[in-house]
Amino acid sequence: MLILTAGVALWAYSHLMKRVTPRFRAGLGDSRGKLVATVLALAALALMIYGYRSADTVQLWQPPAFLRHINNLLMLIAVILLNLGMSRGVLRTKMRHPMLGAVKVWALAHLLVNGDLASVILFGGLLAWAVVDLILINKMEPAWQRPGAGPVVNDVLYIALSVLLFGVIGYVHIWLGYNPFGCSMKLYRFLSDDDTSAFCHKVTAALNKGWQVHGSPTYAFDAARGVMRCGQAVVKEVPGVYTAETKLGEQ
Repeated sequence: MLILTAGVALWAYSHLMKRVTPRFRAGLGDSRGKLVATVLALAALALMIYGYRSADTVQLWQPPAFLRHINNLLMLIAVILLNLGMSRGVLRTKMRHPMLGAVKVWALAHLLVNGDLASVILFGGLLAWAVVDLILINKMEPAWQRPGAGPVVNDVLYIALSVLLFGVIGYVHIWLGYNPFGCSMKLYRFLSDDDTSAFCHKVTAALNKGWQVHGSPTYAFDAARGVMRCGQAVVKEVPGVYTAETKLGEQ
């Protein structure tokens, strides 16, 4: 979790540098300052991706299934807000910081459907950054000149393109093994074997079928056989509705 936390903190600082350390940022100059901020942001992104994917699963709560529908609605709103400032209609005159608004809605949407510690650190941290950044911008630059409004038809076209992008994002999630639209079930298995390469192969085979490691491995001594035994919990989310007849080994 330390790498993930460091990534979130570095991301926040790379975007807040001008506001929380103005003298340091000014001393870098314009070009070099932008370069430093960009490098820090890219490093933070790498740390967040690696830290999130490698973090142990520590489940804090189990989100109810109905929150998935709220998540989809919020994600559609986030996609619409993301590039709203680049639209040429009326909507862009209604919000000063649509991109930060998109980050806040996106982070909240993911917090609703992810109850593990790594998700709380990642999405909660980015939500906190977006809120702080928005407050500081409005405090230091209170004046806002609203852009000129364009025809409403531009808003209609922009929203249509946003819905299309939302569909593409959903398809990418499905391709990665997570269906944000349909019903799915979370499965749990506990793999065990003697402390030999056979255990490693068993876990490796499960990982290559889409299962994910859940927690740390365990070890125990089998006194009757005089050997060490290893165990590893794995989890997986698949389409369908769970029943007692579900064959875990076939998933």
